[in-house]
Amino acid sequence: MKLLPLYLLLFCNVASLYSQSVDFGYTDFFWQNHNIQDLSNKKASEKILFKYIYGLSTMSNSSKSQEIHFFTNQTNQTDKTLLFYLEIFEKVLFDPNSPFRNEGLYELILEDYKRNSILSDLQKVRIKYHLTIIEKNKIGKLASDFNTKIDGNIKNLYSIQAPYILVVFTNSECPSCIENYKELGKNEVIRNTTDSGKLKVLMVDNSESPTLTKGDQWIWAKDIDDVIDSNEIYYTPALPSIYLMDKNKRVILKDVPLEAVTKYFLNQGAL
Repeated sequence: MKLLPLYLLLFCNVASLYSQSVDFGYTDFFWQNHNIQDLSNKKASEKILFKYIYGLSTMSNSSKSQEIHFFTNQTNQTDKTLLFYLEIFEKVLFDPNSPFRNEGLYELILEDYKRNSILSDLQKVRIKYHLTIIEKNKIGKLASDFNTKIDGNIKNLYSIQAPYILVVFTNSECPSCIENYKELGKNEVIRNTTDSGKLKVLMVDNSESPTLTKGDQWIWAKDIDDVIDSNEIYYTPALPSIYLMDKNKRVILKDVPLEAVTKYFLNQGAL
C-alpha cells in the first residue's frame, strides 16, 4: 500500500505532461530520455514506468498494442529488464488495491510478453496464469453461474431476477467487508435503486460467523460452491469483490470499489 500515495502524486504531475494525444513513435521517443537497463534505483524506475503507463493509457487499443510491442522489443531489453518492468506493470495495473488498476491495458501487456522470444516458457508461467484470470467474467461477457444457499434453499446466480444485480463476494469476519456493509447501507444511490426494484444486491458470504451488520434489503447467500476461496469460477483477490451485472447477467463492472457502482448508476440515470 505504500506505493499508492506515490502514484497518486505522480498521476497529478504526469497528467499535464500527457494531456494531448500521443501517436506512433511514443515509445521510442520516451525511452530516448531514459536508460531502460538502469535498474539500480527501483523507486526511480517505478516513477519512470508510471509516466510511460500514463502515456499508454491515453491511446486506442491498437496503438497501445503497437507501442507495447515496441517497448518489449527495445534493442537493450533482456529477460531481467522485461521481468523487472512486468512486476511494476502488475503492481500498478493489476493489484486490487491500486487506484490505477486497468485490466484491459495489463492484458495487452501480458499478451505481448507471452509472445516475446527473450523469455523462457518457465518465465511465462505467471504471465499465462494472469491471462487466464483476466479472461474470467470479463466486462461485456455473460457471468459464470454458481450455486448458493439462500434461506436454506439452493439457488443459482441466474435465478436472481432484476434489471441489475450487484454481486458482492464477502466474508463477514473480515474488517474491510464489515466496513463495506456500512458504506453500502448508507449509500443513497444503491438504496434508492434497490427500493425502486431496479437492483438486487446478492451478498455471497463464505464466513462461519456472519456479522450482525447486515442490511435486510440485501439477499444473503452462503458460498456453497467455494467460489471465493477456489478462484476457479471468479477471481476474488481481495474482499469485498464487487461485480455489477445486467438482467441477463452480463458483466458491467468487474471487481470494482463501491464508488464505481454509484458513479455508473448516476451516469446511467438508472434511478
